[in-house]
Amino acid sequence: MMTFAAAVTSGFMNMFDFRTRAARAEYWWFQVIVIVAFSPVLLDVMYEGFFYIVEPVLYAYTMAVFTVLFCLISLTVRRFHDLNMSGWWYLLNFIPYAGHLIIIVFMLMKGNEGANQYGPPPSPHRA
Repeated sequence: MMTFAAAVTSGFMNMFDFRTRAARAEYWWFQVIVIVAFSPVLLDVMYEGFFYIVEPVLYAYTMAVFTVLFCLISLTVRRFHDLNMSGWWYLLNFIPYAGHLIIIVFMLMKGNEGANQYGPPPSPHRA
């Protein structure tokens, strides 16, 4: 089983890798980072100016959010590869509501046991 630290490290280290596979644990542990990264934004939108953030901090935060978002896109594509599916399935995100639910179902599915067209199965302890 992949640990939280290994999943986060792997997510960031493989952010430009759109060819290999990612384990289910890696994907879901990285989702914790996404929730933490986007929570201040959601609170600010919900409570209309809940946070007072100075401009330099806002720019740094925005860059961090985009970095995490790019890592998540890469990780989702690699997760589809673990299911022996094309990364183009990621485009389901652009179908309101239903697309997101379909992707969640796919991300919950167990990946292929052996090697597939995208390579060997991901190591559970890879970082």
